[in-house]
This record gives sequence, structure tokens and C-alpha cells, in this order.
Amino acid sequence: MSRAAEIGTKLCTSSSLSLQSSPTNFVTHCAAHFLFPSQMAFKFVATQEEFLLDQIKVGSGIRLREGRGIPIDLLTKHLYPLDDLDVEIDEPDMVFKGLTVHELEGLYEDIKMHLDLDKATPRHMQYWQPLLVVCDWELSEARKRDSSDQAIRLLQGKSYRELEALRSQVEAQMQSGTAKVVEFWEVLLRRIDIFKGKACLEEIHAEVLSRHLQHLEKPIEFGDFCHDGKDVQVLLPQCTRREENPEKHRQELGAGPPAPDDNFEKKAVGAMEEGDAIFGWKHEINLDSQVYWWRAKYSPRKPKYFNRVHTGYEWNKYNRNHYDHDSPQPKIVQGYKFNIFYPDLADKEKAPTYAIEKDGNSLETCIIRFPSGPPYEDIAFRVVNKERDYSHKKGFKCTFGQGVLRLYFNFKRY
Repeated sequence: MSRAAEIGTKLCTSSSLSLQSSPTNFVTHCAAHFLFPSQMAFKFVATQEEFLLDQIKVGSGIRLREGRGIPIDLLTKHLYPLDDLDVEIDEPDMVFKGLTVHELEGLYEDIKMHLDLDKATPRHMQYWQPLLVVCDWELSEARKRDSSDQAIRLLQGKSYRELEALRSQVEAQMQSGTAKVVEFWEVLLRRIDIFKGKACLEEIHAEVLSRHLQHLEKPIEFGDFCHDGKDVQVLLPQCTRREENPEKHRQELGAGPPAPDDNFEKKAVGAMEEGDAIFGWKHEINLDSQVYWWRAKYSPRKPKYFNRVHTGYEWNKYNRNHYDHDSPQPKIVQGYKFNIFYPDLADKEKAPTYAIEKDGNSLETCIIRFPSGPPYEDIAFRVVNKERDYSHKKGFKCTFGQGVLRLYFNFKRY
């Protein structure tokens, strides 16, 4: 006889019940003293879930006290506030702002776990369910943004023909079913059309600038120059005012290189934006004379260029207190646009570059140098030394196409 049968027999004897005479009474009596296996399992799982939830709450409290809380901790403290910790409680949906795809994926799993464990209080269920819905939506949006950013990085700098070829490849993959991440390729297809339009406009713009070059004078040859900083100009905010009277400014500097053709400058000014000023030959730096290895084969010359400096006002707290529209603050340099022309590069596969160098001991200015290759000599300009913003959304651009190097950047604003 098994142990369970022995226990059942003893219970029947003590209760004056007979298994043979009344099985129903026997089962009823046993049910009052024992749990069936399914009931025992349910009670065990409930106990385990309660224990696990308690441990999660303890870990969350520890992380918050130590100042290393994770997103799920910030959501948990709405239901289980810490009496010994003064923590600011923000709106729950603010937790999702700024999280990466990986972080949102982890937070989604954490919310789902809390929804499975925290079932004792109906109000808690009402809290976790909408959070799971919102997190799922935020995760979907983050994946779209991530796909869009990847697409932009892939398309950046490609020519119109390269974009056409890439579109054909993507469409072939989509039709054959070999594209694994369909969302990414769909975003890429939509972005390709946008970048094709931009590439087409850039090519047209390059052709227009090339026609304008015909009005420029020949490159100016400079003699040996000792870089002592005395004969070079600094483009500081007052340069905008100097440009308003270039003839007076030329007299102050003495004899200098002749200005570019006036007709070209008028045409160029007509295409400039508000706050832009010509950033031309008066701001170029004469570099130390050097002998290039290719001098015997090519006729060295400096590249032509059309540059602009963008100026404007900075209405920070100090300026708002000390200036107004009647007595405006002086304009400051907010960015530069360089267009350097290299139509006759010997090595057309090697794109010209740029480098930022120190301007002696000056902390207010720095030197931006444009090395290229034969037959062009290096060219350099002195610019304001401020932190540059390399975000494409903030206007940064560094491309080379149709023989034109374009470098556009703005300074960071705080």
C-alpha cells in the first residue's frame, strides 16, 4: 500500500467513513485537508511570483538610492515610492524620451515582466498595460528613426549616377526576397529619391559656379611670405562692417591683390542668404613658400574659390539684458561656407581635404588649410576658433563633386 493510501485509510477510520460504502464522502473529507496537485502548483507559482516581484522592488530601490537607476526603476517608483529618498516623480511617458532602440527593447521586456508579476492589485495592472502599449509604439518609432539614420549615412556623398545604381540594386533585392530587414530597405528607397534630387541640384549648382569662374581673374602669385601674423587679416565680427566699404579697407591695408571681378561678386551676392558676407581674397593667408615635387611637370597655381561667412546675433541671457533692437549687439560669426574649385586635378580619384591647425599662440582664431594635389597649391584661411557642429541637421557638409570641394559648417550654440 502506498503512503497516500495509508494516509487516506487513517483519515477514513478517524472520521468513521468507509471508502467502500461512501466514496463521495471520502473525497470531500480529503479535499478539506489536502490540495490537489494543480492547486499546489498554482499556489507554488503564485508564491514564486510574489517573491520575484519583491526582489525586483528591492533591487530597484537599491539602484535609485545609489543614483544608478535604470528606466524601469523610474516607472516602478510611481507604484512603490521610497520614503527615505527624495526623488522627483515625472510623468511616466517621459522615461521613453531619448532612449535608443536597444534600451527600449530592454524596457519593453521589463514592463512585460512587471505586467505578468504584478497582478495582485487591479490598479497596478491598469498602470502597466498602457505603459506596454506606449513603449511598443516608442520602440517602433525608434526603429524607424534608426533605419532613417542608417539610410542617410549610406546615401551621404553619393552622386546622381551612384544613387541610380543603388536604387536598381535595392529594387532587385526587394523583388527577389533576399532583403532581410524590409523596413530598412523601404526607408532607403524613399530616401534615395530625396538624395537624387539633392544630387541633381548640386550638379546644376556646380555648373553655374563653373560658368561664374570665367569672370574671375587669373590666380594671384605671391612671393615668399614669413608667417608672422602681421599681414594677414582675421575674420572677426567687425569684418562684416569692413566689407561694407571695401575700398576704404583696401587703402588701410595698403597695396594688395586686386579684387575679383565686380560683376561676378554682384551675381554671387544675389544668391547669398541673409546674414552672409563675402569671405574672399582679403581673408586668405599667404603660406610659407614651398617646393612641390610635381612642380617640374605641372604649372603650380592656387585654386579659385567663392567663400562666405555667416553672421548673426546671439540672444543669450547676457545679451538680452544688455541689448535690444534699438541698440543691437555686434554681430558674431556663426559659420562658414567654402567652395574651392579644382577643375584640373591630375588625380581625380583623390578628393581634396581640409585640416584645422593652430594659429600660433592665438586662442581666438585658427587656420583652415585645404591641401589637394597637383597642379594646385595649398590654400589657407584664418577663421574664428569656436567649437564646430558636425551635425548634418545643423548644416554641416563636406563633399567633393564636379571639381568643387564644398565645406559648410556652423558653430555650436549654447
